[in-house]
Amino acid sequence: YGFVKGRVIDRATGAYADDLPVDTVDPEKESKDPATSIEMPDGKGKGSQVASLPDHLEVFEITKEGAECVVLPIWGKGLWSTMYGYLALAPDATTVKGITFYAHGETAGLGGEIDNKAWQASWVGKEVYAGGDLTADVVLGVTKYGAPRDETFQVDGLSGATITSKGVDGTVKMWLSDVGYGPYLQKR
Repeated sequence: YGFVKGRVIDRATGAYADDLPVDTVDPEKESKDPATSIEMPDGKGKGSQVASLPDHLEVFEITKEGAECVVLPIWGKGLWSTMYGYLALAPDATTVKGITFYAHGETAGLGGEIDNKAWQASWVGKEVYAGGDLTADVVLGVTKYGAPRDETFQVDGLSGATITSKGVDGTVKMWLSDVGYGPYLQKR
């Protein structure tokens, strides 16, 4: 597809690693190899349960008119499994265009509701950073089911799936922070 460009980035700097073709990089595999990863820095990654970070990440830049966005592969732990998904952001990297999970082992009808199209749609339009400041902490997140929330930044958690909801919250926050895609998003 001419309007989808897969790129590899250096996770720490956010710079493109154009010498590495996207089909040769496996960030999850890299994260398991001490030679191509770092341990999660103290105080970072809470809730995602990701123990180490790969040196390189994939990003997919969509340039189709009317559908422009950047798609970020994400993963983190839920209650029973690692949840694998994609988070799409507007070109300015401050607003969610969509979220989906393509693989997980969460309980059907509970945590498995991360597949629910209505729940996924509740993410669209949410802001990632307060005031659009990409250097600020990530405020996008998931609240406890039924709890008051800020409609600008937060989505309702899944009923009966507190641990999965917390896992999604921690995963999104970690990958959008300075230890994940943050440096890349700031350079866009």
